[in-house]
Amino acid sequence: MARHLNATIINEGDIKTRRVKSVTFCARSIPHMLEHFRAGSLLVTSADRPDVLVAACLAAMNGVEIGALLLTGGYEMDARISKLCERAFATGLPVFMVNTNTWADFTEPAKLQSGSPG
Repeated sequence: MARHLNATIINEGDIKTRRVKSVTFCARSIPHMLEHFRAGSLLVTSADRPDVLVAACLAAMNGVEIGALLLTGGYEMDARISKLCERAFATGLPVFMVNTNTWADFTEPAKLQSGSPG
């Protein structure tokens, strides 16, 4: 999927073996999204939402094999947040980034295939 989106890989993790089964656009506050932080979920959020990134990392550290985390908007990940998430990245959480906005990445059906590897 990262290749189809022409994404920059931030953390490869288990990108070659994890399967994406659902897509969640993380636009709400964390308590209203937690039910979607589950195995096989592609979590799509703006790269300027470190709260979503940290919550996804906590889920990964608690054994949830999130399909992947897609950061949009082309914002640089803060180095302090990246360091905070190192152990979660080591669990195999794939993280990639695109320069486009969240909705534009998924309006073209050919870009996303159900069951595609991260």
